[in-house]
Amino acid sequence: MEDFLKTQHGKEIILRGTYLSMAADVEWILLMILAQCFKENEQDLDNMYDKALNKFSLFEKIGAAQLGLIRYYPIVFKQHMDDFKMLSELRDMRNSLGHGKIDWDENDTDIIWISETTPKGIEKKDYKYPHLFRKVENYRVSVMNFLNTIKDSL
Repeated sequence: MEDFLKTQHGKEIILRGTYLSMAADVEWILLMILAQCFKENEQDLDNMYDKALNKFSLFEKIGAAQLGLIRYYPIVFKQHMDDFKMLSELRDMRNSLGHGKIDWDENDTDIIWISETTPKGIEKKDYKYPHLFRKVENYRVSVMNFLNTIKDSL
């Protein structure tokens, strides 16, 4: 198994899994923030996207959490503006890794290409594999900031 994890396919699985796992953690934390923000104002949340909370996409949960904090906890929102930017980046990368096709550069094993279908056609972007893992630490910091906010401020 250890040898497999060093292969391109093994690295791809680890990378995709890391981002998808972190995004799942973010969704639960956002649900906790939403529950706290809208506990006295559930009708506001129900009317936000005209669907049940469990049907919100990650994009919609991030937007709803921002709105809830702006309305009911503006000081907390201001403290986490940069964290919301990081969560949006995480969401975008999660989508790219979750829905895109990954190819490896034949000459440089640290470069991957992610192809995605867009309204313009297929777009292919290159990324440095080690850089994507370093970004995970930044995302983790934002996630932990939100988790600590729930514990301390809300």
